[in-house]
Amino acid sequence: MCFARWAKNSADVIHCLSVSHGCALEEERMSSKRRGIGIGVALFCFVWGCDSDGGDSASPEGTGGIPGPSRPACSPSGGEGAGPYADLFAGLGRLDRIPVRGRLVNEDGAVNNNDATPFNQFSQDEIGNATVEVAVITSECVRIELGSLTTGPEGYLEGVFEDVDVPAGIHRLEVSHQERVAGTSSIRVLANDYTGLLIRSDVDQTWLDTRFMGTADKLELLGKPASERRTLPAMNMVYPAIKTGLDGQTDRSLVFLSGSPRFFKRVLEAKLVRDGVHADGLVLKPFKDIIIDNLLAFDLDEISAELHEQIGYKVYNLLRLRLDVPPTARELLMGDDTEADVVAYALYHRFTAGMLDGDALVAALGEVDVAEPWLGEIQQLAPTVATHLAAHPAPVQTIYINRTDGLTGEHFPVGEWSIPGITRYHTGAWPLVLDLYEDERVSENDVRSVRMALQAAGHDASRLDAAASAGVDDGFLDPMTAATFADAQ
Repeated sequence: MCFARWAKNSADVIHCLSVSHGCALEEERMSSKRRGIGIGVALFCFVWGCDSDGGDSASPEGTGGIPGPSRPACSPSGGEGAGPYADLFAGLGRLDRIPVRGRLVNEDGAVNNNDATPFNQFSQDEIGNATVEVAVITSECVRIELGSLTTGPEGYLEGVFEDVDVPAGIHRLEVSHQERVAGTSSIRVLANDYTGLLIRSDVDQTWLDTRFMGTADKLELLGKPASERRTLPAMNMVYPAIKTGLDGQTDRSLVFLSGSPRFFKRVLEAKLVRDGVHADGLVLKPFKDIIIDNLLAFDLDEISAELHEQIGYKVYNLLRLRLDVPPTARELLMGDDTEADVVAYALYHRFTAGMLDGDALVAALGEVDVAEPWLGEIQQLAPTVATHLAAHPAPVQTIYINRTDGLTGEHFPVGEWSIPGITRYHTGAWPLVLDLYEDERVSENDVRSVRMALQAAGHDASRLDAAASAGVDDGFLDPMTAATFADAQ
């Protein structure tokens, strides 16, 4: 979320570009200047503030994506040591649709996410315009060849294999380059009739305590490894509780959708491992691609618009993620009030519930100044999503918005975008877990464990009771529930 503020107008971007290693615009010179441009932009915007107001154990070495439960170990994982490495995101798909997302880069040695910082991950030795082969190795050790993909100029892999036949379960996704396994990740495949709950969550100020309002905060964040990132109190217990459910065996899918740039990937994955949180995906903003693509198109105004954009970016990715899963699956959305999560979630709900058609959705997004490139992408995607959900509308069950401490955004008041019966505006983990308990999504033991963790973090009984009382006053918590756990130990 924080990085939407890096460049608020084209003058900032032009200034950023002017100090970054010459910044030749000729396409034939761009490949040798890409990293210099990107670093110049990042450092300028962090240090000089393109802002007007002044993310353990590592992922297993040689494997990409977020470590997940019970990946099959049918053969060596590959992608170890020096050479081409497919740095893959964990994935979530359905029987006939398998998404593949990641980046092909050259590594000097084995990958250890513990050593990563956003700064040292900003410039990688990417392998652009390369062909890779993709396969799934099932939990039963059956190999299913999916086909080939070609990386983009910056080495990114973005593709979806459709009309395939992959069994439900947690499998291994394998990417090979030049007849060598370059990397693996987990892929969870849902059955076509899956009706379970999917969790979609923001990162900063929803899961992690990320302070990014000033230049010093931003610069410090660039140099932080996972071991120095702080989790919001008890949220490392809330996510596993939602995933395992009331019976402790549910294993719901969790995907993080953040406006942080892609070079935060390894840090956030390492932090997930440190927190003991298994996720089936992490979606990050293509910060560097936005800059380069618009430079090549000589469209400097769109650079600032797309970098600042959050609502369109999140709505587009929610729609894209929706196509990757069965139409019968339900959704729980988690965010915070520092920027515009509530707007993105409300509009996504209204569209998927059939309250808005595609044209009305685009019109509503235009009213909140969504950048034109995102509007175009959403307009193209919306009809396909509407068809996908036609027989099973209204997948969003609950929207949770965390009330932040002194960081609340003023542009989009939560109350104006709240949906009765769906939106919960809560203060921290305590009213959140109480409401989840009322909805039979976590167990009594989970609630008590969260309270104990909050107390250990310095939240006394009066503070917890005040947070619960606010939930009661807002109408989403039963006073009896709050009273039942008021003295929990």
